[in-house]
Amino acid sequence: MDNLRLLREAEYIIAASFMRKEVKAVYSSASKTVDRADNVIMYEGYPIFCKNVSFSMDDLELHGYFYHDVRRESDERADLHRNIMERRKRIESLQVRRGIKKSIESIAGSYMRYITYRIENNLVVTSARDNAISAAENRMGRFLLVYRGEYSGSSCLSVYRHRDAIEKAFRILKTDMDIFPLRDHKESTIRGTIFVFFLSLLIRSALRRGMESTKLNERYSMERMFLELEKLHMIEDQNGGLKELERTKKQKDILDLLNSVSWW
Repeated sequence: MDNLRLLREAEYIIAASFMRKEVKAVYSSASKTVDRADNVIMYEGYPIFCKNVSFSMDDLELHGYFYHDVRRESDERADLHRNIMERRKRIESLQVRRGIKKSIESIAGSYMRYITYRIENNLVVTSARDNAISAAENRMGRFLLVYRGEYSGSSCLSVYRHRDAIEKAFRILKTDMDIFPLRDHKESTIRGTIFVFFLSLLIRSALRRGMESTKLNERYSMERMFLELEKLHMIEDQNGGLKELERTKKQKDILDLLNSVSWW
């Protein structure tokens, strides 16, 4: 609430926390009507249900979009049941001994809310907590983005998910690629590296805006668009001249739309 009050006059997009009772009420109400054909938007080539909602929270009047991503729901449900099953098998393989409760809780972790167990004939027997699992499944693929500004359902989702993609990209740089912390003692080298990162972020942001203005984001994710354009080939003749090979229809459509964008 403090953050929302500070941003009262600014534009923002924030994922609503399910901890608030007002948000729970929106989930309960919007879930009943969001899955209608009139509420479908196309995002990166896939249909997503999207419903505009308004609600009050203390002294604030808030606006948002409530989404139901069926594909994401399916993935989340599969992940949930896979993780529950894996933990149940590990728990049931334990030998009954002193301190087994701590071992079970350690294996189950956050999934303990979905599992119950008992000791039977010196064996650990687990069962699923169906009510808790059903409650979790009812929220899967559904999320609420609160916004202030001029955003359509697709542009609001695009901005939010690309921000998430940028955070993941930096996480990859820090962990998988081990770029951060920058192991260089020369200030000029560090400045140059950060400058390249900054340029990359500017280009990615410009491409995202271009995809939104041309509706390309309704057909492709940025990664899928790159994969399609990576298939472009050039050949060099004996005189050193370069010639582009014939473009596919998808490549031609993408480049024609991007060429129509006013970038600056």
